[in-house]
Amino acid sequence: MKKHLKHYAQLFLGSALYSLGYAFFIYPNGLIIGGITGVSTILNFAFGVPVGIMMMIINIPVFILGFRKLGLKFMLDSLASMVLLSVFIDVFLLFAVPITQNQLLASVFGGAVCGLGLGMTFLTGATTGGTDIIARVYRLKYQHINMGQAIGAIDAVILMAYAVIFKTFDKAMYSVISVYISVRVIDEVLYGINYGNLAYIISSEYDTIGKRITERLQRGVTRLYGEGAYTGEKKVVLMCAIKKRQIVELKKLIREADENAFVIISETREVVGLGFERIEV
Repeated sequence: MKKHLKHYAQLFLGSALYSLGYAFFIYPNGLIIGGITGVSTILNFAFGVPVGIMMMIINIPVFILGFRKLGLKFMLDSLASMVLLSVFIDVFLLFAVPITQNQLLASVFGGAVCGLGLGMTFLTGATTGGTDIIARVYRLKYQHINMGQAIGAIDAVILMAYAVIFKTFDKAMYSVISVYISVRVIDEVLYGINYGNLAYIISSEYDTIGKRITERLQRGVTRLYGEGAYTGEKKVVLMCAIKKRQIVELKKLIREADENAFVIISETREVVGLGFERIEV
């Protein structure tokens, strides 16, 4: 019960944050945020239809597609999030006043708050419907693409349509800022907490270095067996996933054992499993 309450509380809070960012920063300044919300905003500006109600109508075919591709539980959670979002937006717009009339500030802070809300929603495994579902269906085939990037690509098309239809190129450019910041915040919420580094170490003192890593850094080490392409010499390559704060200590203990060691340290998008974040699907 506690787990379910936390899950739906996060859905509630994520939808509320997104709606606050939209109603108090984006909409009053004539900006759009992209996605189905952006399409509904364009229709609202053109015909005066309520944004939340329009979002529900547009989402009908999208949810039909999602039920076929993504499963019942995911779509029920997304349906709950979409309904919350639509209701929150229309309610907040009834009494919303712009916190700032500076369009640059509105685009920056609106994008950040909306991105935080979307990121929190995505962490539950659900979406807010619309292009979020389209992006997730797309990622079933192209999993190397981040959710934020997939949503950003769809949003770009909506922003161009907004600029062309209303000839408001200044506001469209400010909207690009809000979408960009929103995408970055989404990816930070989803992936940033799991950032790590991957180290490859080639040294004749591999046994000593491996033991020191496990003892001093409390990290597992895997031995990979390779061969030099030019010399044909057999080599042992140590592979180790570490946290960013451990890089200096890692280089120090390697230097102590072998000053001539060859080391490659690269940043990884996500490290999950023992010693890092637990695996979530």
